Amino acid sequence: MISSVCMVVHSYCPDDPRIRREAEALADHGVDVDVICLRKEGEKRREEVNGVRYIRMPVRRRRGGIARYLFEYTAFSLLAFCAASYLAARRRYDIFQAHNMPDTLVFCGLVHRLRGAKIVLDLHDLVPEVYIAKFDLREDSPLIRFLAAVEAFSVAAADLAITTSIAFRNAMIERGIDAAKIRIVLNSPDESIFPEESAGVSDDGGWNGSLRLIYHGTVVRRSGLDLAIRAMARLRERIPGLSMDVCGDGDALEECRALAGRLGLSSSIRFHGQRPLEEIPRFVREADLGLVPNRKNPFTEKNLPTRIFEYLRMGKPVVTARTPGVEDYFGAGDLLYFRPGSEEDLARAIAEAYDHPDRRQAVLERGARIYDRHRWEHEKARFVSLFAALAEGEELPPAD
Repeated sequence: MISSVCMVVHSYCPDDPRIRREAEALADHGVDVDVICLRKEGEKRREEVNGVRYIRMPVRRRRGGIARYLFEYTAFSLLAFCAASYLAARRRYDIFQAHNMPDTLVFCGLVHRLRGAKIVLDLHDLVPEVYIAKFDLREDSPLIRFLAAVEAFSVAAADLAITTSIAFRNAMIERGIDAAKIRIVLNSPDESIFPEESAGVSDDGGWNGSLRLIYHGTVVRRSGLDLAIRAMARLRERIPGLSMDVCGDGDALEECRALAGRLGLSSSIRFHGQRPLEEIPRFVREADLGLVPNRKNPFTEKNLPTRIFEYLRMGKPVVTARTPGVEDYFGAGDLLYFRPGSEEDLARAIAEAYDHPDRRQAVLERGARIYDRHRWEHEKARFVSLFAALAEGEELPPAD
C-alpha cells in the first residue's frame, strides 16, 4: 500500500501541468505528497494546494546560455538535495520521484534510497535533444554525448523511468537504456481544468468571414510561432478577419512581437504573456483553430505536444507540424498537417481548414477519437498503478 511520495522538480508549482496532474492523482488516492520546487517572487515558502504540499526553494529561472543553466541547475540541486534529505530523515517515504530537467535530480533521493524508498525518474523531455535544438549543437558533439551518458547513468540509478511518448522511449532504448525499466505516461490534459466541448460547423458551413487562431505554450524558436505569424501575413487578404491569441513567454517572444509589427499584424495578434493554466481554456474556447507550428529538429521530431490533446478535448481542430512523434499516435486524417518549418505550407493548411468546413469537422472527429483513448483518466490510472506496484514490490504493469 503506497502512503507517501516525495517529488523534486526544477519548475514552478503548481504551475507545471505534469507535476500538478501526477501529484494530485496520488493525493486523490489518499497518498501524502510533498513537492520540492522553485519559488517565484511573492510565493509562499510552503503551501498546500489540492492536497499536495509544495516546498519551494529560493531559486528562480533565468534565461541564458549553457553556463547559466549549469549554475541554476547546480544551485537548485544542492538545495533540493538538502531539503529532500531533511524530509527523508523526518519520515519514511515509499517513493522518491525526480522530474527532469536535469536528469541528475534523481540523486537528490539518496537518503530516501537508504531508508528503503523506491526511486522514479520522470523524463518530461530528453535532455540531449533539447540541447541540440536550443543551442544548435551537433548530435555527435562532446556535450551531447556527455548528456546522453548522464541520462543513462541517471536512469540506471532509478527503479523506474517514466517518459511521455513512444518516440521518447524509443530514443532512450536506442541509447542503450533497458526497455524493461521504461513506461509511458502521456501528457493528457487535466479534465477538471480543460472542459470537454464539441464543435460543429455553423449553419452556413463556415466561420462567417473570420478565423481566430490560438497558440499557447513556450515561445522559443523551435516552437515556430514566427512561422505562424508569417503564415498569417500570407492569408490577410484571403481571410480579412484572421486573428490570433498568443499565451506564453520565452526567449523568442520579443522577436515575435517585433515581427508582427513589421508585418503590420500588431492589431491582429494579441500577446497575453504567460497565463495561469486555469485561464488557458477560456482562450481555447474563444478560438476556432489550434496551432502547433513546430519547426523540425531532433526534439520536435520526437515530441508529442500536449496542446494537441488540449485542443481536441475542447473541440477545436488542430493544425500541427507532421512529425514522427505525432504520427506515432495520429494518422493521416486525424489532424490538419503541414510540413515542419514551412510557413507556406502552414498557410495552406490554415486556408484549407477555413475553406472546407466539412473536411475539418471530419478530421476533428477522428482526432477526438484518438484523444479519447488517451484521456487523463486512463493515463492517471496507469500512473497510480505503476506507483502502487513499485511501492509494494510487485511486477510493474506491462509497457504499451
